[in-house]
Amino acid sequence: QAQKEIMARYGVDPENLGASGRQRSPREMRAMNQEMEVVQSDTRAALEPILSDAQMAEYQRMQEERKAEMRERVRSSR
Repeated sequence: QAQKEIMARYGVDPENLGASGRQRSPREMRAMNQEMEVVQSDTRAALEPILSDAQMAEYQRMQEERKAEMRERVRSSR
């Protein structure tokens, strides 16, 4: 949820990347990514004491998969 709020603040619709009608500057994208990395880091830190090693590995695999899907959606919307 926090990531969606960050994206909304920067005018990015994660479900429809090409619909916003405006390209973000590299500076805006870096700032947004830095904010999102903080949220992701906080989430990992909160999950580590709760999840088993296998579950944490699966969570990280799923996050990498989501990140790759988002990158592909960004590339295809250009």
